[in-house]
Amino acid sequence: MTIKRKIKNIINDPARITHYLRHYKRNAVHALLNADYKLFKDHSFYPRILTLTLFNGCNCRCKMCDIGQSLLNQDRNNRLISKNVLSDDPMLTIDDWKKLIDESAKYKPDISFSGTEPLLSPYVLELAKYILSKKLNLHITTNAFFLEKYAKEFVKIANKNFNLGISLDGLFEKHDEIRGVPGIFNKAINALKIIDEEKIKLNKEDPAIYITTAITPYNYKNMVEFYNYFNENFPKTIKNIMFSHYFFKDNAMRDAHNKSHGDIYPILSSNNDANIKNMDPRIIIQQKNILDNMKNKNIPYSFMPELKDEAIIDYYKNSLKFVTGSKKCIAFWRDASINPNGDIIVQAMCFGGKLGNIKEKSLKKIWNSSEIKKLRDFIRKRKITPACTRCCLLFRPYNI
Repeated sequence: MTIKRKIKNIINDPARITHYLRHYKRNAVHALLNADYKLFKDHSFYPRILTLTLFNGCNCRCKMCDIGQSLLNQDRNNRLISKNVLSDDPMLTIDDWKKLIDESAKYKPDISFSGTEPLLSPYVLELAKYILSKKLNLHITTNAFFLEKYAKEFVKIANKNFNLGISLDGLFEKHDEIRGVPGIFNKAINALKIIDEEKIKLNKEDPAIYITTAITPYNYKNMVEFYNYFNENFPKTIKNIMFSHYFFKDNAMRDAHNKSHGDIYPILSSNNDANIKNMDPRIIIQQKNILDNMKNKNIPYSFMPELKDEAIIDYYKNSLKFVTGSKKCIAFWRDASINPNGDIIVQAMCFGGKLGNIKEKSLKKIWNSSEIKKLRDFIRKRKITPACTRCCLLFRPYNI
């Protein structure tokens, strides 16, 4: 988000200044913690961001998701939950997760529940309470199908460290079609109304609610319509709407990466290669310009990443070109993801290899094992690879 847009947002809603100050403070802390990348060749104190994939299953069949598309052949109706989508291993218990939080608390990482659908986990509420009790930042990203069940409890336990992100990719039937679940949009809207009512009842402002929408071949022509709906119906509920450019690995990226780096770790392409090529980025530019010039904007919005018009065209039509962002990757120093069975991976698009398991060793020990140090040495020497060009991690402001 540009400085000019932030100033406009503050003028429209002076309370936003608190949000921005908190955001800058967090980024400054992350920049200091990222000093290990500059000071040490292959050492990292501890992950700055922990993504906890609590449940080994999902209730959606999202058109833009590799996992969702891989499950289409399963016998199901749209309300059934597919399990064991990541592995056949037993999932971690609540005690396993709490042990990880106890270890992590002194390092103050930001924690997110993401990956598959976190609200399917029987531990989601208890674990959220536990994390917030440690004064850690928690962000839950959900498709909101089950949010009605937890809406009131989330408001009760919420404090300023709790953010709730709802993934919505269209309005009504359009969203249902993209997600492969009839009625999921209306369930999300009903959950938002319950949260609003509970906040009024308890005189609370938290959790902060954010909407994220992935710009895909299925919705890129409808961004203005999408924004207008929430701007008119939930002007005080939503803190921000983020339009995220589609992060992908097409065949050209795959082939270039595997030719130069496949000996270290090969990659696969995303399932949407053909559909991405059919997108017209000029329409994205048109939609963005309409939003930028629109009056009476109650809800701030942003694009991830923020791109100029020429860069938007290159982003979708020239996938091997780096359009913006950092020229180095520090994901192997900063971003750890823990799968439901305890496997640790680096939260990066290019690498999905297992580094260890928290049931066998602590995260701190695994995070500086000989295996990941070799990868860090490789990444530091090679900097970025063709698989990095459309990875969200390069566009984060604290990827110094």
